[in-house]
Amino acid sequence: IYLTISGMKTNLFKIDYKSMWIVCFLVVVSVMVKIGSVMVSGYYTNVPLKECFVIGLIMNSRGVAELLMYNLWRGAKLLTEQEFSLVVFSIIVINAIVTPLIKILYDPSKQYHSIIRSSIQHASGELDILRIMVCVYRNENIPTMMNLLEVSHASEDSNVRVIALVLVELLGRSRPLLVAHQPHHILRCTSSKSTQVNHAFHQYIDQNKGYATVELFTSVSNFETMNDDICRIAIDRIANILILPFHKQWEIDGSVEVTNKSIQYMNIKVLNTAPCSVGILVDRGANNTKQLFSSPTTPLAYHVGVFFLGGSDDIEALVYSSRMCRHENVKVTVIRFLQHGLENSPEKRREGDVIGEYRNLHKGTRRFKTVDEVIKDGTEMSKRIRKRIDSFDLVMVGKEHAESALLQGYEEWSECPELGVIGDMLASQDFETKTSVLVVQQQRIIQRKFSKVKVFPMTNEKENDYLLHSHALNMQIRIDDKKIEHK
Repeated sequence: IYLTISGMKTNLFKIDYKSMWIVCFLVVVSVMVKIGSVMVSGYYTNVPLKECFVIGLIMNSRGVAELLMYNLWRGAKLLTEQEFSLVVFSIIVINAIVTPLIKILYDPSKQYHSIIRSSIQHASGELDILRIMVCVYRNENIPTMMNLLEVSHASEDSNVRVIALVLVELLGRSRPLLVAHQPHHILRCTSSKSTQVNHAFHQYIDQNKGYATVELFTSVSNFETMNDDICRIAIDRIANILILPFHKQWEIDGSVEVTNKSIQYMNIKVLNTAPCSVGILVDRGANNTKQLFSSPTTPLAYHVGVFFLGGSDDIEALVYSSRMCRHENVKVTVIRFLQHGLENSPEKRREGDVIGEYRNLHKGTRRFKTVDEVIKDGTEMSKRIRKRIDSFDLVMVGKEHAESALLQGYEEWSECPELGVIGDMLASQDFETKTSVLVVQQQRIIQRKFSKVKVFPMTNEKENDYLLHSHALNMQIRIDDKKIEHK
């Protein structure tokens, strides 16, 4: 309303063209001086010139504060009607030029790109702590989410650190809010969502006392920008995997109760920029009454299935399931789909060797089983999946797979590209099942063409040394990048 009123006070027909050219000249000079001063400062501090130019553009932007000042001057008769119209016109022109330039030159997602491998596969042999970041939006997803954390198996040999982020859509606030809750205030919340989340995590800590820790955040923001909060926390806490909620919620009868497209777009943004592996949890928990987490004294068997077609994402799901198999109540079955005639190809033999390593790792427990399904086409694969899926409480599958004729034709019918071909089929409303699905994408590494990366050897497997190593390496990368661009 204030901007509208200010616009109504502006009369462009009162502007003298001679005066307008003078004002334009002064505006151009002031803009160049600000940009130039920032770039000179950046030159002597080894800040990339492109970043300096963007900072200079931001400094030249005009907003409500300047408009308020001009209105006060006009009310105090310090500005005439013509002068007021000129300065308002200059604000419009500057913002019309600066805003698109900033969007073109500055990509905020670049700060989340990492060259450090922090996926479950690459961190499993280097660190005795698994860092899982979970995003909670609906209370209905909490039981399935807690089951997933429980089967991730916090133990003396390998602790679990949970970074929990409660997602709250921004309503009635002018600015987004990110709150970090103190550990000793973990149960002091007023909203029903926060209360239930805190109660669940408090119970999880008590059940895994000494082996699991929880750090709680709340993000109050628009879903269009909430991915920034998610990725920022994930990279700051060096998460190994990030669990996101699916945008559909099922009712007890199997029909879709809620569909939130904003969450879907948020998930796609996170998948494209996440600094770690990502899992999208398709929760059908309303139809599955087995809750391993809620029954710590009852030895319930929890069956996890992995549909394996090949590729880095499937391997990440395989490694995660191998960790789950350490839990005494968890049984894992890896089902590998092989195309008839290609089951003995070199690539498939290498995949078989990888699966064999994890099978031998759990050989004495008899809780890790592998099954090879030799099939002719995608139709037969779909039938085999439908036949087996209801025997599991949770199914894990990679988002993307190695190229295979078994997947031809499925992409044309895909409704949820963020889940991949198989994940989309399992999450379809036409696919009748009570089994929840976790679609896994392994961390994507962004290659730096001109970076001089210095790798420091790790002398200790403890968490503090790992954190110091990671931060030092990131800092060294940034310094080297700045020196290269400066040269």
